[in-house]
Amino acid sequence: MIKFHAFRYFLVPFGDQLSLNHVLYEKNQLIYNIFKSLQNDKKIDTIYWNKRYVLYITETLAEGLYVCKFAREINITIDKEGSTDIESIPESSFPYIYIIVDLHRQIILIQNKHSVFNRIETPKNAFASMFNTLIEQFDYEFSLDTITSQNEFWQYYKNNEGIFEFELRMKSPNLFGGIVDAESLLKQINEDYNNTETTLKVKNSQGKLKIARDKIQSFIKYVSGGGGEWVLKILTPRRVVRRISSRQLTRTVEFKSSDQITNREIVIREITNIDEVIQDISYPTDDYGDNKKS
Repeated sequence: MIKFHAFRYFLVPFGDQLSLNHVLYEKNQLIYNIFKSLQNDKKIDTIYWNKRYVLYITETLAEGLYVCKFAREINITIDKEGSTDIESIPESSFPYIYIIVDLHRQIILIQNKHSVFNRIETPKNAFASMFNTLIEQFDYEFSLDTITSQNEFWQYYKNNEGIFEFELRMKSPNLFGGIVDAESLLKQINEDYNNTETTLKVKNSQGKLKIARDKIQSFIKYVSGGGGEWVLKILTPRRVVRRISSRQLTRTVEFKSSDQITNREIVIREITNIDEVIQDISYPTDDYGDNKKS
């Protein structure tokens, strides 16, 4: 099985007012333009923590739906036969992972392959850094956040002997086009403070924190959809104090083979299954050859 972790990307404005670049470029179009350029230029590379990373499009499953290869350059030494002795020849190797990009849902699936990256955060952060470099001139920040299941939160909310701490970190409003109720409050906060993130944190040192489900339900949906992070510090039924973060509970997708990774119908089905926020998406039906087979 080939396992992927699910993230949602957003472009968050960080300027204190709409600049000329904001006016000239619709933010969603920025990422589309990058991938159009990638199709023509064949690759994008960047330096992240003194390492070189390269991105290629492997398959175009539909307009705005891509299978990519993402590699980190590794310098190795190959010992080869020489005319009089063994010669050590320096070479570059590019072990890669697959990344699936859905521009319609703004979902990124990143392959979890330990032989290339020990931690999923490494390719996630390197990928985000690459795109931030490409869009920084337009006064936007490219943000990648974990997609989780809302049920994960409600299980911990329900099954505990006490809550010590509850925290929500929520990105700038209008991430989901106003379809999540939490966005109206976040929008008002943003208008008052011009913030790019809102944090709500409450504590009770005795573990007697009261959290009304109906008051936070919309915010949990917002965060679980990839709009930030939630944190709970609870006393478990086994009387152990535990701190849980949504970042530990990333939703995953598994494909049986590399052939499934490049199968349009299978990819769309798997992405739709993990998206609890945006359900009604019509993918372009242009003919992309064998990628349309099921």
